[in-house]
Amino acid sequence: MAKIKVNGNAKKEYTVDVFKIMLIINANGSSTGSASTLGEQRTEKLLSMMKNELNITPDKLVMNNIFVRQSHSSNSANYEYCRTMSVKIEADMGALQHIIKTIEKLDGVSYSLDSTVSDIVEKEREVLKLAIEDSRQKAEMIAEAMGQKITGSEEVNFEFPEDITTAAGMVRCGNAPDESLASQIGKPVFYISKEINIIWNAE
Repeated sequence: MAKIKVNGNAKKEYTVDVFKIMLIINANGSSTGSASTLGEQRTEKLLSMMKNELNITPDKLVMNNIFVRQSHSSNSANYEYCRTMSVKIEADMGALQHIIKTIEKLDGVSYSLDSTVSDIVEKEREVLKLAIEDSRQKAEMIAEAMGQKITGSEEVNFEFPEDITTAAGMVRCGNAPDESLASQIGKPVFYISKEINIIWNAE
């Protein structure tokens, strides 16, 4: 009986269907109290605008971080307030442009954008199965050249990466979508690749 050690590789492209928007609220003041007060006012204004203009209610957002810290600028003490929160939306370019334009109306609010795919764990399993099949086909080619057949596997080596997700689900942005040219740009793609090492038995 022979042992055939073969790597299996697979890579698959998925169209992004989830946008994660990170919202950052900043405020400055001469004391922790004044910085916090201004920061909370800006937070309330942002949440109100998102609810009324975008139909995104506060329960759809996830709190990430909040702090007030002292900084020094212009030889005077200054306090900085910062709050970050995120929301996941369906990957709609028109809705995204609408949200961005709404956020940009506000002072002290900035954002960053990340994109991914839904059901990522299931998609990783799908690509992993392709990698296993790739290893099996390679092993069968080698076994056939040796005048043998694959009878099973003996050892599998694979490191499964940790998938980190938030508890909140996706939301759909309400009201009129954006109709600018930027809203017509194609959605990005998301690649998932896997590699696995399998020792196959042949006889």
